[in-house]
Amino acid sequence: MNVTPSINLSIVKTVNVSGVVLNGVLVEYTINVTNRGPDTATNVNITDVLDDRLIFVSANGSYTRVGQAVSWTISSILNNNSYIITLIVQLNGTGNISNIANVTGTDQNNTGNNSSNNNSTVNVTPSINLSIVKTVNVSGLVLNGALVEYTINVTNYGPDTATNVNITDVLDNRLIFVSTNGSYTTVGQVVNWTIPSILNGNSYIISLIVRLNGTGNIGNVVNVTGSDQNNTGNNSSSGNNSSSGNNSTVIVTPSVNLSIVKTVNVTSALNGELLTYVITVTNNGPDSATNVTVSEVLDPRLILVSNSTTVGSYNGSVWNIGTINVNQAVTLTLAVRINGTGVIGNNVTVSTPDQNNTGNNNTSSNNTSANPYTNLTIVITVNSTNIRSGDIFKYTITIKNNGPNATVSDISFLLSKYLTYLSSSANGVYNSQGKTVNWNLVSIDNGETVSFDVVARVNGSSLVLSEVNVSTDILNLGQDYAKYQFNPLSPFDVVKKKTHLFAYDTVVYVGDYAILKAFLVDDDGQLEDKLIRFYVDGELVGSNYTDSEGIAIFAYKTSKVGAFKYTARFAGDSMYRASQDTATVKVLAKGNTVPKNSSGMKHTGVPIFALLLVLLSAFTVLYRRKKE
Repeated sequence: MNVTPSINLSIVKTVNVSGVVLNGVLVEYTINVTNRGPDTATNVNITDVLDDRLIFVSANGSYTRVGQAVSWTISSILNNNSYIITLIVQLNGTGNISNIANVTGTDQNNTGNNSSNNNSTVNVTPSINLSIVKTVNVSGLVLNGALVEYTINVTNYGPDTATNVNITDVLDNRLIFVSTNGSYTTVGQVVNWTIPSILNGNSYIISLIVRLNGTGNIGNVVNVTGSDQNNTGNNSSSGNNSSSGNNSTVIVTPSVNLSIVKTVNVTSALNGELLTYVITVTNNGPDSATNVTVSEVLDPRLILVSNSTTVGSYNGSVWNIGTINVNQAVTLTLAVRINGTGVIGNNVTVSTPDQNNTGNNNTSSNNTSANPYTNLTIVITVNSTNIRSGDIFKYTITIKNNGPNATVSDISFLLSKYLTYLSSSANGVYNSQGKTVNWNLVSIDNGETVSFDVVARVNGSSLVLSEVNVSTDILNLGQDYAKYQFNPLSPFDVVKKKTHLFAYDTVVYVGDYAILKAFLVDDDGQLEDKLIRFYVDGELVGSNYTDSEGIAIFAYKTSKVGAFKYTARFAGDSMYRASQDTATVKVLAKGNTVPKNSSGMKHTGVPIFALLLVLLSAFTVLYRRKKE
């Protein structure tokens, strides 16, 4: 009998997992090849064609790989001995994945099973590996009230697509939500995002902006709170898979936002006027400001008059406020007097050493233009109390500068038309056309008084009005005009000279003109340019002025026959008394003879006296001319 060697090989394949297994995990298959004899098995070939959803990782023994086929060659297996193969693969798909190992050749006849049983099936469910990392855009100490941006990076390392991923961030109570991207909802301090899908190997970036509203260490952790797949990664930004752990912690230091505003009641004022400054400091938070001070150093041209504060005290240069609560405003009011000219600026500075101030520490200068001015008083006096026509007298113009600033002035003195200019003091320049005396560029210091004289003669008895006008190079709040007026003395103010008026009789024919004639003299001689009025039977018939010989003549038209009384009357003026005389006009019918010497002087017995006066007057005039 020819007996050939035989073997009885048994091949069993098992897997190290059971139930539902996550896609992507490593799986270990164990292949047990046992020889139950009776002979030794040699050159045993084992082949395993891996499912496409399996990725070969490693194996023991002598093997080769061609695509998904892994083959081992076992040189010998003694009777009743076994050979163990370990095969490690990674799941790369879902569903039921079976894997069968086969004996594909030996040197002996194999009476055993050439295939492993199907107890190595793996039920693979989809899985994802999400990594969530949260970072913040600030480091070190951060001021309370600042805006902070968190960046949340959600990455899917597979192996499957992540769908309906829920991300939740419960904000610290010291964080105020401002904005974010994506599809989100907020409930109180909870912000929740839903990401429709993240492909294997892709990331989804969330930007979250919050405002700091508290101090200290503020941590912030974001979590994956749901997805359609099993997540094998870290569900929290504080997990070990984060590159730097909870690297979103912010260290917040107290801060304040102080605004300081300074106002002034006027931007242009006069030297010496009062200004009112109002300084307002407001704390816009988010924290209370402590040990607050404001530096307020006044310009040297400002004199502090008074101050009042709603909080704290002011010592003339520093306003010590102390504490300003959030949203509180405090004020300092200063009343100052200007003591100089030019543009007066004023800066204030607020400081708080205990907190960082994110507001404006300074205000721009409140500029006030302080303009110079003067206050002049003008007084005009004359050196006589009894001024008559023809008198020579002197004006004195006195100008005082009551300050506060010096001025350069032009002074003009306008003479009355009833005055004749004679002279002036202090280089006064007379303009005969305008009848003005001018003094130009006269410097008058604060508190100084200057005086000017003008000498003139009175011409006539009308009201004499003279005026002073002063123009200054700076504003004058006092007088720039003054006048002086007087009437030359009237008949009631002095003893007037006595006058004598003589009227002459006359004879004419009816219908002719009767020449009414009057002669006016005083104790010194005849009077010229005096108004004489003529009355016939009490009725005014005309008037005329005396000529250089004191004679006034009026031609009166007669209309009826008879003897009529006429009166020549001088009403008097400021120098001379009134006087009058009466004479007769005899009107004859035509054909009558006019008596000789009918136009003689009146029959009153005074003609000889009048002749003596005339002779005396003529002698006096000649004597005076000879002396001159």
